[in-house]
Amino acid sequence: MRTKLFISHATPTDNKFAAWLAAKLELHGYDVWVDIKELNPASDFWETIEKEIRENTIKFLFVATITSVLGNRDGIKKELAVADRVRKSGVSDFIVPLRADDVSFDDLPVEAIRQNTIDFNNDWASGLLILLDYLEKQNINKLNLAADRMTDALNRWRKLSTNDTSNVVTVNDKYYSNLFPVTLPKFMYTYNDVNIETELKKRHKPYKKFENCIFTFVCPYCVKSYCGYDTENHSLELKSLIESDEAMTFYEVEIKRPSSVCINLINWEICNVFYSRGMRLYKPNDEIESKKKYFFKSGVKSKRHENDKYGKSLSGKYKGKNWHYAQSAYFTTAPFVGILVRSHLLFTDSKNNILSDAQQIIARRSKGKRFFNNDWRDLLQSSMFSHSGGKTEVVLNLCCGQSSLSISREPYIFEANKGYIEPKIEPIENLHGGYENDDE
Repeated sequence: MRTKLFISHATPTDNKFAAWLAAKLELHGYDVWVDIKELNPASDFWETIEKEIRENTIKFLFVATITSVLGNRDGIKKELAVADRVRKSGVSDFIVPLRADDVSFDDLPVEAIRQNTIDFNNDWASGLLILLDYLEKQNINKLNLAADRMTDALNRWRKLSTNDTSNVVTVNDKYYSNLFPVTLPKFMYTYNDVNIETELKKRHKPYKKFENCIFTFVCPYCVKSYCGYDTENHSLELKSLIESDEAMTFYEVEIKRPSSVCINLINWEICNVFYSRGMRLYKPNDEIESKKKYFFKSGVKSKRHENDKYGKSLSGKYKGKNWHYAQSAYFTTAPFVGILVRSHLLFTDSKNNILSDAQQIIARRSKGKRFFNNDWRDLLQSSMFSHSGGKTEVVLNLCCGQSSLSISREPYIFEANKGYIEPKIEPIENLHGGYENDDE
């Protein structure tokens, strides 16, 4: 009697998805067969699989991924061939393709391409709901599974999610944070003259205006050189302003939170670092987010340190598109005073046009899952080497040189006696068809 849902997938690349799917289906009462739990090493491997597909399977769930579709896997081809013969023998809607990454629908094997594919790529949970609804409409019988079998299903998923390739190990290791020490200007200045706004705009100098009061890092000497005359001003110690939340009054104008004004202007100056280094601005349309992201243009490469002979690409080619390393950054006082730099991946098309927000998400999931700690660390180090011009600090003169902001090229570094083994995954470019080409 046919009762089982057979999950066909590429081993070991797609084991995690297969184990997750098997656990979810078993918890919903379905009888599932998947080779990460069923095969006995002493048994005839192929005879067992063929028997399950021919005699016991009611639905053949084909996990379509770049590996299973383009990887030239003989096992997958054999399973599909047997499943196709079962379909032709009269078992209707036997093969159910499940798209688990961004493999093209056009690349699906001929046995699966004619079937309605359930898409798990963007959201596993949404794909599961569609699959469960389909199985209900197909009247697939459920079993009263024993509690120990459900426990086994969950344990199998947990074991694969925390396998030996990512376990914590005892080793002396350094941890590079993304928080960089910063030396701030000593003073913030206020001016009682709105006419200097035009001059500050002309020179792209950050400022904040409150009625007739202007906040800026630009010193009185430079303001005089801009405007040609002296104007009333106050110099305020920046450190004290940041540490205080008390309202203050300047030129009869109450500033409720001068600390926020100072921090906003510091963040503005950080954006000037990115802008002055030739990075492009990206701001998504569907995110309620004020932090801007800047990305390196195509072809940019930088050393990670002085002794780095080859450097690191900060952009590259990916599946007919371009990937770009991007950054956003802001000032923080916790856990230490510094500039927190966040790393991102952004994508443009072959003509360097920024992809839509939806396309960004899909591409980011595909490319980003191949980046681990060492990759992100190297990109961050390379970017800071580039920003600093190879010097020990990224220095931004705010006016005549008397007022400057400098960011250390090296972040806060921590040491520990624990580490973990970076996962090793098969490069996509090694798969049949040469699907990926990174400029590394």
